[in-house]
Amino acid sequence: MSQLFMHAWFVVINKLAHPEDLQPCIIPFKKFEEHPKIIMEEVRGGGILNFTT
Repeated sequence: MSQLFMHAWFVVINKLAHPEDLQPCIIPFKKFEEHPKIIMEEVRGGGILNFTT
């Protein structure tokens, strides 16, 4: 999962997207599923994890 955050950080520092526009998810290629696996928060009531500056 840390690799996911590193990629998001590179996107933000290279000004390719704002952190709020990113939605962290994992797309499994070995066992393909129709929808990506969205990363959820474990604190603050749960929900989809949002990146911020």
